[in-house]
Order: sequence, then C-alpha cells, then structure tokens
Amino acid sequence: MRVNRARFWAPDASAEPAALQTLHEALVTVARLVAPAAPFLSDALHRRLTGTSVHLASFPRDGGRRKERLEGAMEAVRKFASLARAAREAAGLRCGSHWPA
Repeated sequence: MRVNRARFWAPDASAEPAALQTLHEALVTVARLVAPAAPFLSDALHRRLTGTSVHLASFPRDGGRRKERLEGAMEAVRKFASLARAAREAAGLRCGSHWPA
C-alpha cells in the first residue's frame, strides 16, 4: 500500500481517478466473490460501495481476461490434489491428520 499511497492521498488532496476506480472495482468484485461464504460482511461492503445489495448483483464474469496458461496450471493442481487424496485413502491415512493415530 505504501507504493500506491500517493495515488490515493496526494499532497494537494486530489487522488488519481484511475487508482480510485481500480480500487472500487476490485472491492466490489471481492464483495461479490465472497458473498456465498460471508453474506453479511459482503453485503455491508457492497452496499457501502454501490448502494445495492450484493445478493441482487450478478456474479462477476471474467470480462475476457482469462489466461489459458493459468487455467491449465490450475487443472494440473486439481489433478495432483485428487491423486494425492486417492493415494492417502489407498494407504489408509486419515486426511487432514498431521499426527499419528
């Protein structure tokens, strides 16, 4: 945040409009993404930013910013996690347990 401080709180009290718009968009998107897991917090944040309920807003879309390379890497991570879980079950190890039974 220190790197961007001047963009938000300029010495002449005029913030950079692009920085504020980016921050606003990011906070609204985060509020919409966490709404299923944190309904009250996300609704309070969304109402303060937009004046409307997060539960009446549409879920965020990618907006044409999908990264095929990143999606491929995440698919590999999901496959690895699935194989690791199957190996633990086959070995009879308890999932999530760090201590011997």
